Amino acid sequence: MGNATLGLSATASVGGVNSAGQVTFSSDSLKSAISQGPTATLTAILHVFRYYFMSYGAFWVYVSIIRQLNSMKGRSNTSTTTNLCMVLGGFLLMNADTIGPALAKKLHLLSS
Repeated sequence: MGNATLGLSATASVGGVNSAGQVTFSSDSLKSAISQGPTATLTAILHVFRYYFMSYGAFWVYVSIIRQLNSMKGRSNTSTTTNLCMVLGGFLLMNADTIGPALAKKLHLLSS
């Protein structure tokens, strides 16, 4: 829901196998990405692990929400700023396959 609000495309589902799809990987696709340059290589590697990043990012968003609720109830002394940073980091992690290559390109860390 947060990704849709922010206009991002990553989605997660607890449905059957066909709802999320399966990750396929072949050495030919990685060789093809390597020949296209570092940005394509980074994108190919992150694409293989995209479901891990989506799940782990969603986990940290959940943890930060629970921390904030406990803070509001007086059970924890965590700061709101820390929890908001965790939410932002979780969303960034959920979309690592989109944000990583774009950020690396924008910072001129990778050529092409």
